Amino acid sequence: MGRMKEKAAAMGLFDPRKAARTEDVDTSHSAARSMSSAAGQQHAAILQVMRDNSAFPLAPEQVEDALGFPVWRRFSELERAGRIYRTAQQHKNRSGRKAYKFALWGRSHDPKI
Repeated sequence: MGRMKEKAAAMGLFDPRKAARTEDVDTSHSAARSMSSAAGQQHAAILQVMRDNSAFPLAPEQVEDALGFPVWRRFSELERAGRIYRTAQQHKNRSGRKAYKFALWGRSHDPKI
């Protein structure tokens, strides 16, 4: 197992029981279980982009651009787990709407919500 996969597995932020829908139980639970490993890898990739990026803090759309996959669900999981926080800074998305930027805890950014 690679170093990133090990870190992702150790995080354990994705709970397949909470991700599964209550209707379509068999297929939904199966799909959620299959995401456990992928979600952990995505958490690790998001955190790495946020650590490495000089334009820190970042909006989810900016991280999506760097990684090439949707990250909003993973951002919610990382925020609930206390790994990232929403800052007062905003980003204008391609849609023209504003979105908050997020930062890693332990960095010197204003955590105002």
